[in-house]
Amino acid sequence: MLTTTLSPKVSSDDKIKTLGNDYGIPVTNEISERVNSMCNISAGFFKDGVTEGFFKGKDEGLAEGRVKGKAERDVEIIKTMLRKNRTAREISELTDIPIEEVKKVQKSLTP
Repeated sequence: MLTTTLSPKVSSDDKIKTLGNDYGIPVTNEISERVNSMCNISAGFFKDGVTEGFFKGKDEGLAEGRVKGKAERDVEIIKTMLRKNRTAREISELTDIPIEEVKKVQKSLTP
């Protein structure tokens, strides 16, 4: 019964019918008003949860995009500096990119 009455997917009219038909609860105006009130509350919670989830996902996506964007920029900087005959150590020291990352890019360019 709680699953039905608290579900945001079931309309208040269906909840009221279910209370009367399936559970034998006499549905008075007072019960109808309480069910409608409960529906508004659960819909509000559902909406809040969806909103929170949306913004959390958006924030995580933006953070992931920043990290990926920085990594792509780092690779381009490393490639440019390698083409200008800078050593892996020089590139690392000048850019604060870990030398392991510089060597990884350097290795990927070597046939």
